[in-house]
Amino acid sequence: MNIGPEPVTAILAMGIEALARLHHEANTVMAYGQRHRRLAQTQRKDSPMLRATCHCGKVEVQVPRRPRALTNCNCSICRRYGVLWAYYRDSEVKLAAPEGATDAYSWGPNTQKFIRCKSCGCVMQWRKHAVDKKSWTGVNARNFDPVQLGDVRIRLLDGAQTWKYIG
Repeated sequence: MNIGPEPVTAILAMGIEALARLHHEANTVMAYGQRHRRLAQTQRKDSPMLRATCHCGKVEVQVPRRPRALTNCNCSICRRYGVLWAYYRDSEVKLAAPEGATDAYSWGPNTQKFIRCKSCGCVMQWRKHAVDKKSWTGVNARNFDPVQLGDVRIRLLDGAQTWKYIG
């Protein structure tokens, strides 16, 4: 916006509501940038731990390494969520969030739950209800910065019919 030679007059002409809206938008952009700069600074190049956050930054997931492959499943829920799953042992994944910041969804036989941020709705992972030392979990790789993941193979899983990998 070009406010010309009389900035005070132009600002006053904008009105209080417009100024408040601009102030809010500027603070939102600055907070977003600061949060993601802090996350990038904490992830040193030599650190094997990968970290990702939901869109609003309240929920963080940490995994020990890059995934070997990602799974694109076309089952009724995965295709709606639009996720790419990276699989790890449940004990290797750390989900960090303030108390009450996550929500979970389960359906059908109730064997697994999809954990998401209550604020922005990003799906972070699926997890079995009954977890033991051999349990696997799926982490939503779309929450990671693509640079962190690098060139990772994406496998297609026919979760809609055969539950077999088809690509």
